[in-house]
Amino acid sequence: MGRKQRKRVKKAPAKTGSIQKKPMKINSDAVRARTTGNLTPKQIRQSYAPALTLGKPKEQIDALAMDYAGGSNSIYDFIGNSQNSFGMFGSAEFIGYAALSNLMQSGLVRIGPDVIADEMTRKWIQFSFAGEDQEEGEEDNSILEDIETEFTRLKVQSKFRDAEFFNNFFGGCLVYIDTGDSENPDELKTPLMIDKAKIKKGSVKRLQVVEPVNVYPGNYNSDKPLKADYFDPDTWFVLGQEVHKSRLLYFAANTPPLLLKPAYNFFGIPPVQMILDYTANFTDSRDSAARLLRKFSLTYIQTNMTGILEGGPCESLDLRMDLISKYRDNDSVIAMDKTEEEIGQVNTPISGVTDVVRQTLEFVAALWRIPTVKYLGISPGGFNSTGDSDFQNFYDHIHSLQGKRFEDNIQKLLEICQLNLGKEPDPNIEFKFVPLKEMSAKETAEINKLNNEGDAILVESAIVSQEEVRQKLADNEDSGYDNLDVDDVPEAPEEYTAPEQPGVEEEE
Repeated sequence: MGRKQRKRVKKAPAKTGSIQKKPMKINSDAVRARTTGNLTPKQIRQSYAPALTLGKPKEQIDALAMDYAGGSNSIYDFIGNSQNSFGMFGSAEFIGYAALSNLMQSGLVRIGPDVIADEMTRKWIQFSFAGEDQEEGEEDNSILEDIETEFTRLKVQSKFRDAEFFNNFFGGCLVYIDTGDSENPDELKTPLMIDKAKIKKGSVKRLQVVEPVNVYPGNYNSDKPLKADYFDPDTWFVLGQEVHKSRLLYFAANTPPLLLKPAYNFFGIPPVQMILDYTANFTDSRDSAARLLRKFSLTYIQTNMTGILEGGPCESLDLRMDLISKYRDNDSVIAMDKTEEEIGQVNTPISGVTDVVRQTLEFVAALWRIPTVKYLGISPGGFNSTGDSDFQNFYDHIHSLQGKRFEDNIQKLLEICQLNLGKEPDPNIEFKFVPLKEMSAKETAEINKLNNEGDAILVESAIVSQEEVRQKLADNEDSGYDNLDVDDVPEAPEEYTAPEQPGVEEEE
């Protein structure tokens, strides 16, 4: 009865995690719409207006765009929480521009976007006239040279390279066509018509790449699927400044389905996000292999443990273990008790570990569709061989991407540059992407030899004339006779006889 009565104190529930989630802020207009079904257009615009960082008035702010990463305290927590949704799709939700920007610091992640962007703009484009009957004069050649000079002045090749890099990291971006109206907000909202009235000579100043984190879509058609502008914003807000879409070059990679377009800010699904799961698998495999190497050899000691197991003091055993650890390397000598102790080692087999690590890295290169030699810069042992067929497939893929992501924007710039030069856009001027594959001197010589033999047979058979063959040689830059005078046909030697073709017998 002498014991004091203890008060039972109800303990607070333990926290399940270190991350404290912020309370959700619910818009009262949205609740009212749910209960009554009445929502005015003004209330809708307020509910879906841009965030404060993109131009929404401060008094209307409910949340900042991607400034609060799902309750996480840091971007690393957010990526860790997103691992639960990673699967065969990389990530089941948009991880945000903050996370993608942070991944730009990873060397392994950055290789893919760098290689793709470099290859898509390495050989670049070539301007020419369309049609076989087009006769090029000095004036025609002059306009092509002027267009190339204008593209160089605007740094189109460099800007498109940066745009493709952001394509692969963020899913898209915008390139602003500066016509000197950047300080005129009212003018920026109006369309940039492709005509002399709107684009005067010398009015195009420069091109500016705009990262998608700084933009937000304006008005767009969301209720008329049969129209061409369905889910295509008419204007974009660039940090609160509204700009008409015609003043911007739009780039996007991996266009998402309709329901996910708003979630991806009306750009594409970032390829970096799609391979993030495979990159994480390689990183885990590499770390596991490193830990395995550190634990490859396990040293153990057999000694008398009776007293310790019965509850006796273990200070002597701790000292013994510290002593063994101190002299554990191969250059040291350790003294053992002859009757009570025995020391040994157990080695963990590591065969096949390197194959697993390499295979996880191969998956990353395969998703980028980049040959391993070009992706890594080396050809590690154990990787599949990379030959000419692999590079040809890669170049075909790059050519396909050039057409899908660059063609429309280059055509638009081609017309704008002609207006900027004071000329009407010529529909006969076209461009083509220069092939990426470069033949060696030996390959070129072998192809020319086969072509020449075929041409000789056609001339001997009177199917084509010598002048036509000479024109073919002059038009081929790799023939070695591209500076040939087509009309100056040499006379055949008197004793000249056509070479006999194998398998062809002369008629008696």
